[in-house]
Amino acid sequence: DTWVVLVGASRYFANYRHAANVLAMRRIAQRLGVPRERLLVLLAEDPTFDGRNPHRGRVFISANGKRRAADDLAGDWGANATHLFADVDYAGDEVTPELVRHLLTGRLGASTPRSRRLDSGPASNVLVYLTGHGGDEFLKFHDSDELSAVEIADAVAEMRAKGRYGRLVLVADTCQAGSLLARLSPSTTPNVLGVASAKLGENAYAAGADAVVGVALADRFTEHVSKFFD
Repeated sequence: DTWVVLVGASRYFANYRHAANVLAMRRIAQRLGVPRERLLVLLAEDPTFDGRNPHRGRVFISANGKRRAADDLAGDWGANATHLFADVDYAGDEVTPELVRHLLTGRLGASTPRSRRLDSGPASNVLVYLTGHGGDEFLKFHDSDELSAVEIADAVAEMRAKGRYGRLVLVADTCQAGSLLARLSPSTTPNVLGVASAKLGENAYAAGADAVVGVALADRFTEHVSKFFD
């Protein structure tokens, strides 16, 4: 009973790497056997068919090397897809701090289909992955909104009270990512593991710009995680 929630909070093609981070984690989860119906993808930006993407219809996480079709993170959405968002659970303007909180705590509207819900229970293993631009106890959404460390801690406490996880892993790949998890308390939210790519006051660095695409294709932390599982 494993569930995975992947959140890419950044807009614009310059943040290609944050979308690629999410897609890399999605591929890892699927290769480890997480079924599609228990894998929720929230993506604020779709670089796949952006006019500035020289590899139209494809997303890569490894820069500058020889690329194979097997390295394409978007390809398994279907060769006939015209937009990556077609197989994303929440996309574009839908991806907000409020949505993340309501998804985790089970407070989505009654009209939300089951396929877009986190239907985890008290024995579930839940992985939540967050990537984007962060700062001291916040994750930025769309350059206009923020999810705070307090809101994350409150959501996890509510998940615990409602029996929405047995074990929970929170992974944050942002600048100062550790501060996003700073408000979690073992006394109120046991069985929670936090993994952060940077501590308070520390940046999380991109893996380096790609000469063809013109932007960074991944953040270092997620690139290393992807290589490890590959």
